[in-house]
Amino acid sequence: MKKVILALLMLFTHNLVFAQLDGELGVLAPNGHFVIDEEEIRIESSKQIICNDRRDSIYVAFGKSNWIKLQPKFIKNNITRAKIENRLKTDRNIFVQIGAKNNGTDFLSNEIKYLAKQSGSGAADNSYVIINKKDLPLTLFIDGREITLVEFLPTDQTHCDLLRKKVNAYTELPNCKYDTLSIADLKNTAFDLLDLNPSKYWKSSAVKYFINGHEYSVTEEKFTIPDSIYSNLNAGDNIALSYKIEFNHVDGFFNHFREGKLVDIHIKESDNKSVLWLLLLIPVIILVYYYKKKKPCNNGEQDPTGSIDGSEQVQQGNEETINDVPQESEDISSKISEVKQSTDVDHVLNSLIPNLEELSTEEKIGRIKQELSSGNRAKEKILNLFKEFNISSNNYNDLVSYIKSLIESIENIKSEQNNSPEMISGQILSLMINKNSKILSSLIEKAKSECTNSTKPNYETLQKLINLLPINLKDFSKPIVVDNSSSLDFTEQQMSTATNRRKMMVWMIDQLEIKGYKGLNRNDNIDNNFTKLVELLSTKPQDENNISLEDAIDEAINNDKFTSTQKAKLLVTLIDHINSTVNDDSYLIDTSLALDDFISFISEKIQSPNNFEDAQEIIKNNNLNAINGILESDIKDFDQESLKTALRTAIVKLLNKHLKGFEAENIEEAFKTINTSLANSEVLKNTLKENEINAIDELPSKIRKKQTEEIISSVNQKVKELFPDKYFDSIQKLINALLVFSTNAKDNELLIVDELEEKISLRDSSYVSSEEKNIIKLINVYNNLITDNENKLNTDIAEKKNKILELETEITNKESEISTLSAENNSLMIESVVMVDNLRDCAEEIISSCKTILHPCSDNDESQCVDIEDRLFAELSNSINKIKNLPVDKDSTPVETRKKIQSILIEELMSDNSPINTICRYFAYSRLPFMTDTSREYGITFNRKNMYELFNTVETMYVRFGINFNIPDLFVAGYNEGNYENLTGKTYGDLDNLCQNSRNHFDNIDSKVKPSDVIVDMINVGFSVDGKVERITSVLTY
Repeated sequence: MKKVILALLMLFTHNLVFAQLDGELGVLAPNGHFVIDEEEIRIESSKQIICNDRRDSIYVAFGKSNWIKLQPKFIKNNITRAKIENRLKTDRNIFVQIGAKNNGTDFLSNEIKYLAKQSGSGAADNSYVIINKKDLPLTLFIDGREITLVEFLPTDQTHCDLLRKKVNAYTELPNCKYDTLSIADLKNTAFDLLDLNPSKYWKSSAVKYFINGHEYSVTEEKFTIPDSIYSNLNAGDNIALSYKIEFNHVDGFFNHFREGKLVDIHIKESDNKSVLWLLLLIPVIILVYYYKKKKPCNNGEQDPTGSIDGSEQVQQGNEETINDVPQESEDISSKISEVKQSTDVDHVLNSLIPNLEELSTEEKIGRIKQELSSGNRAKEKILNLFKEFNISSNNYNDLVSYIKSLIESIENIKSEQNNSPEMISGQILSLMINKNSKILSSLIEKAKSECTNSTKPNYETLQKLINLLPINLKDFSKPIVVDNSSSLDFTEQQMSTATNRRKMMVWMIDQLEIKGYKGLNRNDNIDNNFTKLVELLSTKPQDENNISLEDAIDEAINNDKFTSTQKAKLLVTLIDHINSTVNDDSYLIDTSLALDDFISFISEKIQSPNNFEDAQEIIKNNNLNAINGILESDIKDFDQESLKTALRTAIVKLLNKHLKGFEAENIEEAFKTINTSLANSEVLKNTLKENEINAIDELPSKIRKKQTEEIISSVNQKVKELFPDKYFDSIQKLINALLVFSTNAKDNELLIVDELEEKISLRDSSYVSSEEKNIIKLINVYNNLITDNENKLNTDIAEKKNKILELETEITNKESEISTLSAENNSLMIESVVMVDNLRDCAEEIISSCKTILHPCSDNDESQCVDIEDRLFAELSNSINKIKNLPVDKDSTPVETRKKIQSILIEELMSDNSPINTICRYFAYSRLPFMTDTSREYGITFNRKNMYELFNTVETMYVRFGINFNIPDLFVAGYNEGNYENLTGKTYGDLDNLCQNSRNHFDNIDSKVKPSDVIVDMINVGFSVDGKVERITSVLTY
């Protein structure tokens, strides 16, 4: 009956655990690995993720799903929860244990430790990393590095380019080609289509082609413009051939679109107009020839137009622009009519093209043909310039203005580079002048006077100033005579300023109020205040001035009242008292001073130098501070070297500050850099001129084009030998072909190497493949192996023949011994059978003893309690089944049988997460009083009776076959009282998981003398086999 109940319990537990495995996350197929190693943690999924080069951004493609499921992969078996719990931080619950809760639902957490087993090492059962699309973007902090997971967006150009680069999805899409063609040339032009060359991971990648936005089907290998387009096509129009590609990933995750232009063509004027011009010119040639025969030219005779030699027509011809060329036919018609009236046909030809007077008529006609032909070519080139410069108006004046602006820009850059020292020197001098220092201003003027005829006055003035500073500053270090009288003279211009007048009015009112004239308004205008002042002056002032000094002091003490008049009275008294002690009248203090002015006067007197030396020191320090402020330096004296160094440093700082990209440590390096820039500018100008380049931006493309031509030309012969049927017009195409050729050759070589190594491995099991894949060496190794094997086989055959003869003789002798031993064996086999039966009986008793051994102290601990007990009994059942099903040969002796039984018992005891070891540990816990205390309100307690019965059955089975456990008394025995292994600080015990802070109970033990290093937990139980210790008990101490 007990067996039936246990089986039903295990079946119920199994159903609870795996109920959730059929849920949404359970049926979701893993599509990659979450790899955990001692050195790094990384995500591997060839189907759903790509990483950038820095590996700090991961792009996840979801396709039609909303999830990505990754299976944990521990590289080494010793990785535990404790080792990984602090290596990854995130705020999302991406770590999942499918069906791990007691009710069969999924357990989700943001802690990586739940990927590992609760005890032992390795990945936990049914644990995964599952990321939902809505959780992105997601930030992971892995070993201190920040990793960001974002969704792959097929519409994002950056994402698509990274995809193509990382997985070699298809060849790089070409850039748009620009061209200028006539309609006739366009009809004869076929355009190359896209050659995607997709890898095997991309299927049914469809390409659609468009002309000016309208889709056209393509069935040939090259694309030509359909005839329907030409009906509405005119000169000056543009035609754009574009494409749109739908890339379908074989797994459906990285599907995306790409689109762009292949060709952009500008339609130019037809070359047939040149033929038309020649046709229009034929009548003129005929007329010229006819008149030449009929009437020779009379030089010097005035033509009907009034011009002697047609100079006016020549001038008009010189003023014609390219825009006038299309109207040439009208001009020719007018010239034909002039020929009919002219007495000299040459005048007509001279008016068509200037400077033809010295040529014969036939030469003039030839020159006209040449000019017409070159005019068409020139116009075509100018149209190309419109395209390159992006001038949409096709106005030649705009083109000329644009070219002039480019030339002007280059000249300005050169001028700025040439004038850089002069400009910076001028800025430095301006800063010095703005400091309003008379000393510096005078020195600058003196330096300027010595550089009157210089081409770079600012630069040379600054050089002169550097030399003058240490010499002339000494002349200004003279003592300053302090003048007590005011030196402020207000000019009429200063007085006319409204702000100054306002300030003086307020000051005047303050002074008048001190004298007793009240009633003036500071916020009123000046005229009204003057009118009020006249009225006050015409009346007698208040008697407040006549107040005695004693009355003022009494008023201040008794009534805490002190008017401004009283203050002024006291101040006058104080000044009079001071003046009475002064012998020299020139040092007397003015009694009309206001209180603030009196305080300032006293302050200045206190800070004035006491002697000539102090005054000199003050002046010197002021000058030093002024120089340091201007030059941003920290010089201590006016010696020449300090001033020179400070000024040079200031120049270098200004250059570094105002010139972009300019960095120099000292002035020599700065001048060297400027000279180098000027030289480089001249070299660049000459290079542009030699290559007929109008703008600097054209130089890189010109260089690349020239390099391309040189490279292709230098290897042309070799390329023809490798690719006789192909032509390459660009380096990129040649490189692509070479890469394909190299890849194919490498693949063939690898196939041969793999075949050889496979054959060698079949003949030599010790052979290890090396990184060096040398076919010749492998062939030699293979041949040597064949030869050695043949020799070895011949030797073995001879030896085997001799051995057979010896064995046949030995067989005859052994047959008699076998019959004797067979009888003895039959009697011994009965004892082996009895031992196996006893083992199985013990195993059945252990299963019968599986009862409730744990009790939760609170409702919160119930799920943990059930989970621990269910796992223990399930693992114990598996272990006991292995023991019961121990295979024993029928010919095994009792000694051999006992050894086999001992071996499997030891194996189950020492396995990872051994349930036998756990039962021994729990038995040790159950003997602690607080672990059976049912009044405790937290953690888990033991049913001591059931725990003892379970342990007793286990111990009985092990003792019966000579295996004894060594279990210490926890919280009682000391570490030195037995033979134990102390793992304190190296691992964690299980007791605190069942009773938090279990060591707090140590003090409650009823013993006044407690051993040092008392054993408080057991990790692995020790045991002895037939009296010999095989493993000592590992413990934790306190």
